[in-house]
Parts: sequence; structure tokens; C-alpha cells
Amino acid sequence: MHGLKLRPEFQTAALRGTVIEVKNSTNTGATQMAPARFLASTYPSVDLLKCLEAIAPGQERAVVLMGGRGQGKSHILSAAFHVLTTPATGNAWLQEWSQRLGDAQLSCIGIRSGFRVIVETLTNQAYKNLWDVLWAEHPDGTYYRGAFESKDVPVPPKAMLIEMFSKQPTALLLDEFQTWFDGLPEDKKQPRRTRAFNFIQTLSEIAAEHPDKLLLVVSVRDGQTDAYQQMHRLNPKVVDFTDPLTKRDRHRLLLHRIFENRAQMDRGLIEVVSETHWRECCRLRSLSAKDADAYHERVKDAWPFSPTLLDLLDDQVLISAHLQYTRDLIKLLVETFKLAGETSPVLTAADFRVDRGESAVGSLLDAVASQVHRSLREKAQHNLQNVLEAIPDAANTVPHAAEIISALWLRSFNTERHAGASVTDLQIDLTRDKPLDENALAVELRAIREASFNIHEPLPNWLVFKNEVNPEARLMAHARNDKLFQHDEDRVCLARILHALLAADDQSPFRVLVLPRFWQKDPWPHMAPEDQPEKWDNRVPIIVVPESPDDEQAALGRWLKENLTTRRNTVRFLLPPKGAASIYTQAEMILSARAVKLAADWQAGEPEYKKLREKFEKLLQEQLKGHFNRFAVLDRWNFAEPSKCVFQLAAHARQGKQIPQGIQEVARDTIFLPEDFEELVLDFAARGESVGKLLDEMKEPRSGGKECIVWLGEREMIERIEVLCAKGKLAINLRGTQLVQTQPGETETAAMSRIKGRIGTGSHLFSTTLHKPGPTGASGGGVGVSPSNPAPAGNGQLPGFPKGGGGGSPPSPANPFAGGAPQVGTPPPAPAPSTVQETPKTIKHLVSNRNSPLNLTGTLEGWAAQSAAIQLRNITLKLDDMTGAQLVSLLRKLPEGSYTLELDKEESA
Repeated sequence: MHGLKLRPEFQTAALRGTVIEVKNSTNTGATQMAPARFLASTYPSVDLLKCLEAIAPGQERAVVLMGGRGQGKSHILSAAFHVLTTPATGNAWLQEWSQRLGDAQLSCIGIRSGFRVIVETLTNQAYKNLWDVLWAEHPDGTYYRGAFESKDVPVPPKAMLIEMFSKQPTALLLDEFQTWFDGLPEDKKQPRRTRAFNFIQTLSEIAAEHPDKLLLVVSVRDGQTDAYQQMHRLNPKVVDFTDPLTKRDRHRLLLHRIFENRAQMDRGLIEVVSETHWRECCRLRSLSAKDADAYHERVKDAWPFSPTLLDLLDDQVLISAHLQYTRDLIKLLVETFKLAGETSPVLTAADFRVDRGESAVGSLLDAVASQVHRSLREKAQHNLQNVLEAIPDAANTVPHAAEIISALWLRSFNTERHAGASVTDLQIDLTRDKPLDENALAVELRAIREASFNIHEPLPNWLVFKNEVNPEARLMAHARNDKLFQHDEDRVCLARILHALLAADDQSPFRVLVLPRFWQKDPWPHMAPEDQPEKWDNRVPIIVVPESPDDEQAALGRWLKENLTTRRNTVRFLLPPKGAASIYTQAEMILSARAVKLAADWQAGEPEYKKLREKFEKLLQEQLKGHFNRFAVLDRWNFAEPSKCVFQLAAHARQGKQIPQGIQEVARDTIFLPEDFEELVLDFAARGESVGKLLDEMKEPRSGGKECIVWLGEREMIERIEVLCAKGKLAINLRGTQLVQTQPGETETAAMSRIKGRIGTGSHLFSTTLHKPGPTGASGGGVGVSPSNPAPAGNGQLPGFPKGGGGGSPPSPANPFAGGAPQVGTPPPAPAPSTVQETPKTIKHLVSNRNSPLNLTGTLEGWAAQSAAIQLRNITLKLDDMTGAQLVSLLRKLPEGSYTLELDKEESA
């Protein structure tokens, strides 16, 4: 990145550890390096300068370096070792940094000379007792070892130590002192901790009383141990690494430690490459001019990393994970730079990629060794995978998905407090060399949030990753995954909910049928068995069409011809608004249906999904309840050219379960023509036809281009026949046992009260015939059967009425009642001469082409010969050949009647 170069130890593919070893057996420790080489990679941090000032000439106190693991205590001790060992090199290093930083005070720091510098990492356990270090490293150590061992004392005497340090002034630098001291055994046989406690007290006193003879520097993690408390009694100089004022200084230390030439980078170039990031951050956070200038300096100081990333690692990630600060942070930043340094002008939290194995995330988790954090990363990876699979064209729709989820994961690393990020935080993390469109980012964030199931939104515009699944997010993430619905389970669920929204209970006079996705061609295999046409009962079928086809009239006409062979006039089509797309392609409805389907599948084991099922079912019902606002009924039928069929369309102004009744009311009050109905009924009465035959004919479209009579349902049609009877326009022969008609002087209301419900339903309709009204007897009542007027023995039918009704015409003339009402048990009166002129009949011979049974049915309709009112004679069905079994099957399906069978049988010679 713009010539920025990592130090050699960080350039290898396998990053070496960043632990500073003071000394080791391979002579590669920090104090075993050449002083100039070590100091070249050392930044004069505030902590280091405090330490150098504390060990400068004239200081009379021991020095304690206090800080957590990995915060640089070992590095400072090693730097102090080199400065004290080679004061000239130390002075040159201070002079160089004084000029580089423009700080003259650095060149004024004095350095002691003439000291024998002894440095030891006590946790190496190279020595059993602390004084053994002196015996091994001091020039006169062997002599004084013998002197000590010749005395019967538990620790070396103070006077002996002063004498030894007088001969050779000594700087004793002890690393990991607290860790070593806390691990010492303490019992009667081995009171090592007590002896160490006494010895460190002696050394502290000598350092305070004779600073020209002993310089004592130790490092501890905190001030809670007995060893530190003993040193604290003598008021040592404490260099506290937890001082918040040194955070920015430590960031500079990190950059100097990581990069070989960071100090030589042109500050103007840094300003140019980080300009966009800085300006967008100031704009998004609404910083004042003063704060913007201060932040600008921070951006240039922290480059190539963003200040927000360093603060995030400082304040949340490293603290929550209890990491070794400088040591682990160096490794994380090096790996981040190696991953994205060549492509990103400013490195942010978005560069901690959870989807890239070489990113710093792996090292961070290795350092944490927490299953909670590991699991959180796995959830983030799974969420990212689901986003990429669930969102169509994810590369263009959510181009920043990996970066957003990575940044949010890192910002959620602190699982206890301050977890998560605002939308503004994430936008800043994504802003490098060009600003982002906030609206486009909002759309992208919404899509990612909806396709993820571990992202929670505890506050508006605040997102956080959690190990706990967000039930709704998980549900919607799965709902957006097309792979889970490859067999139209979502559309089946949508149809089921729509049916439940529209259909009332089984007592309703309406049968609601929701057509499937591909409704125009053979929809029945995709629908429930009870919805098949052969299973239809007397309920009025309301067929829900899922879309508004381009040419509605033509589409509905073709559908009737191709998908129904009977009852075509009974159908009402429920339609969406004109031009509406199919509900099976509307994304919001499909998404809600998927959520309902999944929640229903999951709710048995996870009760929280029951509420979600109810929520999305209600949402889907709201989307659907007013969607189908129109209906269509057949007006003119054209079998030969079904695209020329004519339908009447109307609005019903109802919603939900009220729609079927709303359709019925509009059809009855505005579309149904009582005059046409009356004309047809009276025509059937004139011919003495049965009610069953009349209803069957009305269920089919009228041929010849005639206007169809709107079907209102069997019960209502029968009631209207009874109304005509109550008005005196016809008489009803109830199954050959009773004649019902109006009585002289009887009002229509009274007659209706007596007649209503007499026709009944079921198979009796075919034995109940309609006739012209006849004159009544003196009694003025209709003919009936009662205890005072018993039915005759034998067949129990009224004289003069056809047996069984059967839908055929009675043998009597058109008006069988002229001359008075017939009385039970007496011969019927002789028929009066008929005044009705019968219409002359003509015979038309019709021959079809050879075709399938289904197409022959269509041919009959084309001839207008399919109605029950049409009498066909001399029917010949020509079959070229068939098996005996096929013929048996055919004969069994023929209606009752007499037939002649003539065939040629093929036999072996």
C-alpha cells in the first residue's frame, strides 16, 4: 500500500510469534540482539520514556512496570537493558527521535553508566532463589555465594549485598516478577515465598538508600500481590500501562513496530489516500469543525488503520477477550494488512473477514480460546452463506455482504457490553476511497438483515450478532431461500390460507375453490380430491382465479370449455383487480406464505414459532382479504369458439368470508333476470317437465347464443319456482301424490306460507313435475293426501298423473285439470279438448367425425344437443373395433333403456 513495508519478521507467509523473549537458549532474545538493531524497531512510547526517566541519574527509587499481559513490559525492560549497557547507542537513539518528533526533551534524558546490567525473566525458572541470579551474573557473585552459604541465614544479609554492589554497581531488571512470586511454594520445609518476600524488601531498601549502587526494575501485572505491596512501602516509581492518556501513543508504537518505514511516509500522501474516509466519518457523525480537525490528525496518525478500528480493538475486543494487548494486537493488525492492505486505502473492521481463512479472525479466536466467540464466528459465517444463497443475484444486490457481516461480527465480539453497531458505524467501516449511497446501503442492510437469523435489532438502527437465534430473523432467512420451496409448498400454503379466508363452514351454500399456479391447463391434479368436479355437490362453486389474464373474457371461456364438462353455468369466477399479476408471483405474499409454512412446521418443537405463524398468517390475510374485488358470471356461451364467450363482471364490495354472500347478492339483485327465469319455468310447466330436469338444464349454458340465466343455487331456484306457484302461474305435482297450487281467494303471502319448502331436494326433484295451473273444486283447495282423504291402494298415486314423474311429460293433455280438480278414489274427468297447439317437429340427421369420447362430448355441445330437454332418436355409436372387456365396460355405463347389439365376432378358423 503506497510503499508501506512490513518489517522482515512479518513478511513471511507463516507469521512468527510476536512474543518478546528477553533471553533464550538460541541467543535470539531481545537482550541478545545488537543494541542498534533492537532500538531501531523500538518506538519511544510514553511508557518507555517514563521508564528511562525513572532510571536516569539522580533517581532514588525502585521502578515498577505495571500492566497486563502483552502490553510491552518485556520490550521496555529489553530497551532499558540496551540503553544501560551501551549508553552511547541509547543517547544516539534518543537524539534521533528527538529530531523526528520535534521533542527536545527526549535528548535531555540522562543515562546511567558503569552499571553491570542483569536482566532475567523469572518465569523461565532458571534459578531456584532470587539471589541465585546475582551469584550467577555479578562479577563477584561466586565469592559472595560462598560467603552466604557459609553463614547460617535464610536470605543474604543486607550488608553483604551493599558490599557486593559497592564493588560493582548493578542494575537488576526482573521480568514477570509477580507471576514468579505467586507460584512460589510456601510450607514449613520450603518457605520460599517468605524468603523471597524478605529478599525483595532488602533489595528495595538498598535501591532507595544507595541508588548509585543498585538500580532495581521489576514488572508486575497489578498491585494486588504481597511482593508488590512490600515494594510499594518504599514508594517506587510506577509506570502504569493502563493510563488512558497513552492509548494514542501506543497506537503509534504499534505502527512503528509493524512497519519498517511508517515514520518516513509522507504525511501529505497519507492525507490524500484517507481523505474520503475522514470526510465521510465527519459528515456521518456530524462532527464540529474543531472535532473534525482533531479527528483528521487521528486518521493520519493511525493510517493505514482507521482510528475507529484501533479504538474498537482497544476498548472492546481485546478487553472482552482478555488478550495480551500489544503482543496479540500486532499480530491481528499485521494479518489484516497482509489480507487487504494492497486494495484498501484505509483498513477498518470490515477487513476482519469471517469468510477468509487468512484473515486476522483466526488468530483472534486462537488467542481467545472461547467457545462462545468461536460459535459466534460460525454463526456469522452461516448467516453470510444464507445471505448469498437466499438473495437472488447477491453479487449485485448485496455487494458488501461479507464486509458488513464481518464488521458487525467484530463489533459484536464484546458479548457483555457495547456489543453491536449502529448503521452509521457500519457505513463508516465500508467507506474507503469513495462515499457510499446511503439509500442503496439501507436497502442492502435490510436485505442482509432479513436473510440472516443471528442478527438482532435491540434498538432502532442498532444491529448486533448473537449466538441466540432471532426466531423471526431465522424464519425469514429460511423463507427467502428458494431452494427450500422447490415443489411449490409456499404456493400451496398460500392457496390454503386464501381458501380459509374466503370459505365459511360446511353449511355454507358456496364451495370456494382456489385455482393453483398453473390454472389454465388441467388444474385438477394439483387440487385436493374433494375439490374435483365429480365430487361437487349442490353448493355454488366460486372459483378463485389467481391473476387477471390479459383477455379475461377469452381466458375464462377457454377455461370453462377445457376444464369443465358439466355445470358450466353454475360457476362464479372471483377475480383480482384488472391487470393484477398472479398472487403466486407476488413476492410479499409468497414470503408471508413461506413464513407461515415454516413456522407451522417448527412450532411443535419450538413454541415461539406459533406466535410467528399467527403473525404472518394475519399479515397474509390482510394482504389477501381485499385483493379479489370482482367476480364474473357467464352471460353468453360459445362452445365452438370459447374465446368469444361473454361474461358479466361486477364488484362485490365485500372482504374475507363475506365475499361469497356479496357475490350472491349482486348476482341475484343486479344480474339475475326474473323474466327470463319465469319464461323458462313456464315453458317447462307447459310440457309437464320435472323440477330436476329444469335445474339440470339451468346448470348448463344456453345454446344458440342465448343469454344464460344466472344460477343462484339449487335452494334459491326452487324457492323461486315456489314463488311462481304461489303467484298462481303454475302447479306442482309432488311426486305423483299431491298437487300444489293456489286456492281461490288466497293471497300470495298465504299461498307462499303454505307452499314454501314443499318441493324439497334430492332425487325427488325428478318425480316432482311442473304444470300449468288448473281450476280448483268447490272446496277451493289443492289436491292432497290426508287421513280424511287417503291415497288409493295399489301404486298410491293420484289418478291421471304419470307414474314416478320421471321428468317425462304426463300422458294427459297439456291441461289435465280442465273440468275440475281430480278427487282421490274417483275416475278423473274426461279431458277437455286441448287448446294448446303443438309445435311441429323436424328431424335433423347429424354425423360426426371419428374422435375421442371427450371430443365427441364437445361435438354434442356444438350441435346444441347436450341438454336434457333435447330428445335424440335412432342413435348409432359406431365403433370400429374393441375388446370384449371394453364392450362390457361400455355397456355398464349406458343409462337405463333398451338397446340393440349387433357386432362381428372374430374367431379362429
